[in-house]
Amino acid sequence: MDIKEILTPKNMLIALGSIVILMSLWGMTHGDEWAEIGWGEDNVLAHDEAYEEMWALHLMPLGVMAIVTAL
Repeated sequence: MDIKEILTPKNMLIALGSIVILMSLWGMTHGDEWAEIGWGEDNVLAHDEAYEEMWALHLMPLGVMAIVTAL
């Protein structure tokens, strides 16, 4: 049995890309919650929400690239 039959990289890349895109969308819409989780509730400053949203926005192309690579 070939390793490609076991792992099915096409399906894995599509699934991973979809998860990354969904999490990026979630991070872009809930940056304030992610900032509280990441930096601590008492340590969140005004720019931290934008910081977390920008990280989510910058990770989205990785999900798109994973899906395009699988296709």
